[in-house]
Amino acid sequence: MRDVESLIGQVANPKVRQLVDDAWRCYSAGVNRAAIVSVWTAIITDITDKIVWLAEEGDGDANTFRTELRQAQQARLNSEISAIQTIESRLLREAEKFDLVEKTSMIDLDRVRHDRNRCVHTSLHHEDEVYEPTAETARAHLVTALTLLLTHPPLGGKRLFGRFIDYVCDPRFVLSEPHLLTTFHDRLRPRTRAQIFEVAAKHALLELPTDGWLPADQCADRMAKVLVLLASRDRERAREAAAKGMGRFAQLSANQKLRALARLGDQDFFWDTLPQDQHEHLTMLVDGLDVRQIDLGDRAAAGLLRMVAVLRALVGSEQARERLPVLEIKFNALTDQQKMRAATQRPARFFLPAVLTTLREAQNWDTGASAEHALIAHARFLDLDLLRSALQAWSGNDQCYNADTAPAAAVSLFHATEHLGRARIEVFGQFLTALPLDGDETPYCTFYAALAETLQANG
Repeated sequence: MRDVESLIGQVANPKVRQLVDDAWRCYSAGVNRAAIVSVWTAIITDITDKIVWLAEEGDGDANTFRTELRQAQQARLNSEISAIQTIESRLLREAEKFDLVEKTSMIDLDRVRHDRNRCVHTSLHHEDEVYEPTAETARAHLVTALTLLLTHPPLGGKRLFGRFIDYVCDPRFVLSEPHLLTTFHDRLRPRTRAQIFEVAAKHALLELPTDGWLPADQCADRMAKVLVLLASRDRERAREAAAKGMGRFAQLSANQKLRALARLGDQDFFWDTLPQDQHEHLTMLVDGLDVRQIDLGDRAAAGLLRMVAVLRALVGSEQARERLPVLEIKFNALTDQQKMRAATQRPARFFLPAVLTTLREAQNWDTGASAEHALIAHARFLDLDLLRSALQAWSGNDQCYNADTAPAAAVSLFHATEHLGRARIEVFGQFLTALPLDGDETPYCTFYAALAETLQANG
């Protein structure tokens, strides 16, 4: 029961949802004929409302249908019902025409229409018979209508792809998980859903042109984020979509391949579908990557530096390290400050040892400050023991506790470790106590007055 009620809750049109609620109540009460009639009423209401919506969106064919519908509705007011009956008789064909249902779904929906007619037209039966649909039939028709039509948006096929591209290429694009999954996954039919996966995968991997809407690499960056989110619903479908895109991966330039790696290198479906020869090529490309070879006067320099930064941070992914060991080798060769920038860009448990080491061993204020910011970025990975170790390293290194941004960073770290509860107050208190005196015999903890006030306010 909960499954059907959940589907009913996904019906966006309130008028249709009310009709489906009626059908569900009739079914629950054992009034199966009325349930089937309500299901068919919901179907024809849903189809007509969706086509009218398409007309309002500027669809010419839909506008023609709307005009005919309005004329038929006016005729009905004059007791002429043949026009409205004609429209109803072809509504399923109209739904297929406007891509509201798949062709294979027509048989199941037409069965609902057929049984509805058997319920309301007694003349279709012998004189002494009344059609008695079973509860299983009524429930099946309700579920059919919900899964094949009523829970889906009025856009399918080409129309939906246009909306999808518009969403991703919008100058004010925001990756809203509920909106994306509801609009472009959960309410779509399987075939359309698969096509959305393929569009996202091909753009993310191959940097396909976007007809001037957005630079291809920027669109690819967004599509990669979309694909990862879609994959959280169905990784196998993401793997199938990536496999189709990989057919052209070998033809990309070196920088395009590296950008694709930066976008999707932490995803299993990327590595599972990457051809072996391209795996080896990526290893060589990463191994040969050297920022010193980038001409800072080149117009593309900024983009190349961003790509390098993302690739350095990719080492935080266990998936990427296992598949591309050269990433860890390159990371270990970085300076402490470069490591901290990589850690801050893409926080992961992998970076915690490097962060703690840099807090202890930083040789200048800039490196100390970068380690503190990296620690804040990794706050969610800390337990009390790790927090204590980090603050001991911080208070034991004058290049950390004496950095200009250190007092504010300490307060930020306190708030970022809220998941540790009140127990962390004592740990931060021990940190303040451990701070030494400065050259004028002034306790350094006085420079951390904001932290002391925060501890007192939370104590």
